[in-house]
Amino acid sequence: MTSPSHRPLLVTRSGTVLLVEDEAPIRELCATFLGNLGYEVLVAEDGRAGLDLYVRERKRIDLIITDMRMPQMSGADLIGAVDTLGERPPILVMTGYSPDLATISIPELTVLSKPFRLSELGAAAARLIEAATPRTRGPGGG
Repeated sequence: MTSPSHRPLLVTRSGTVLLVEDEAPIRELCATFLGNLGYEVLVAEDGRAGLDLYVRERKRIDLIITDMRMPQMSGADLIGAVDTLGERPPILVMTGYSPDLATISIPELTVLSKPFRLSELGAAAARLIEAATPRTRGPGGG
């Protein structure tokens, strides 16, 4: 018999996620959770650091997850800057402030309202990565 602590919560995934969140506890919890699902997680503490990391690593980033309200550069400004660089991966926005969404004009934007369950984060990440433009992956890849 399998104990509850040994049952997997979700299917293991693959891909690289850029997580941009200024609140350290939320950032660490989400990064750990996504890492446990099998994603490689690149972490940035604000929009400016997120943009710098995206510019360096964009060829391998499959999904950007960003908060909206952050110091240095907001999530809206980050999304705008990423869009100027050409083709981009899907973006998942985490926010506790729905008025923030009025600053972004991206019809296919996916939003998680804070607070959310980690299972919702995992499901949204998997759905967005799987629905993205197909990339060449080996057998069994996501």
